[in-house]
Amino acid sequence: MTKTRKATPSELSPEPVGDPFRVTAFERPSLMVPQQIEPVLSLSQDRLVLTLEEVSGAIWVLDNVDR
Repeated sequence: MTKTRKATPSELSPEPVGDPFRVTAFERPSLMVPQQIEPVLSLSQDRLVLTLEEVSGAIWVLDNVDR
């Protein structure tokens, strides 16, 4: 679970303000932080944007191959 804390723009202190709150749960296992490129994190007044990549895979089982 990813958590963050609110901060006021007028403060120059790196200390967080308020209690941590949930940003996202990353409940879709197909969305991951990229491993091939450096992750990018962007922040605005009301948005937090993180570069994610969608990955998928499959496991193939071959039955009776030796017949």
